[in-house]
Amino acid sequence: FKAGSAEALAAAIDDMLDHRERWPVMREAGRHFVEVVRNWQNSVANYTTVYDRLTQRKAK
Repeated sequence: FKAGSAEALAAAIDDMLDHRERWPVMREAGRHFVEVVRNWQNSVANYTTVYDRLTQRKAK
């Protein structure tokens, strides 16, 4: 769904509720995404550069 669109989110939820047979596949895809992409290691890696820049700037 389009980011920032409440209407698109509502439509996606309605579609999901209308197709319960897809839930097992969606659940597995969601779990895989969290384990592979949105895990702790990747989340921290996204902020390391920012924190390094901020601490270097403060040290100057």
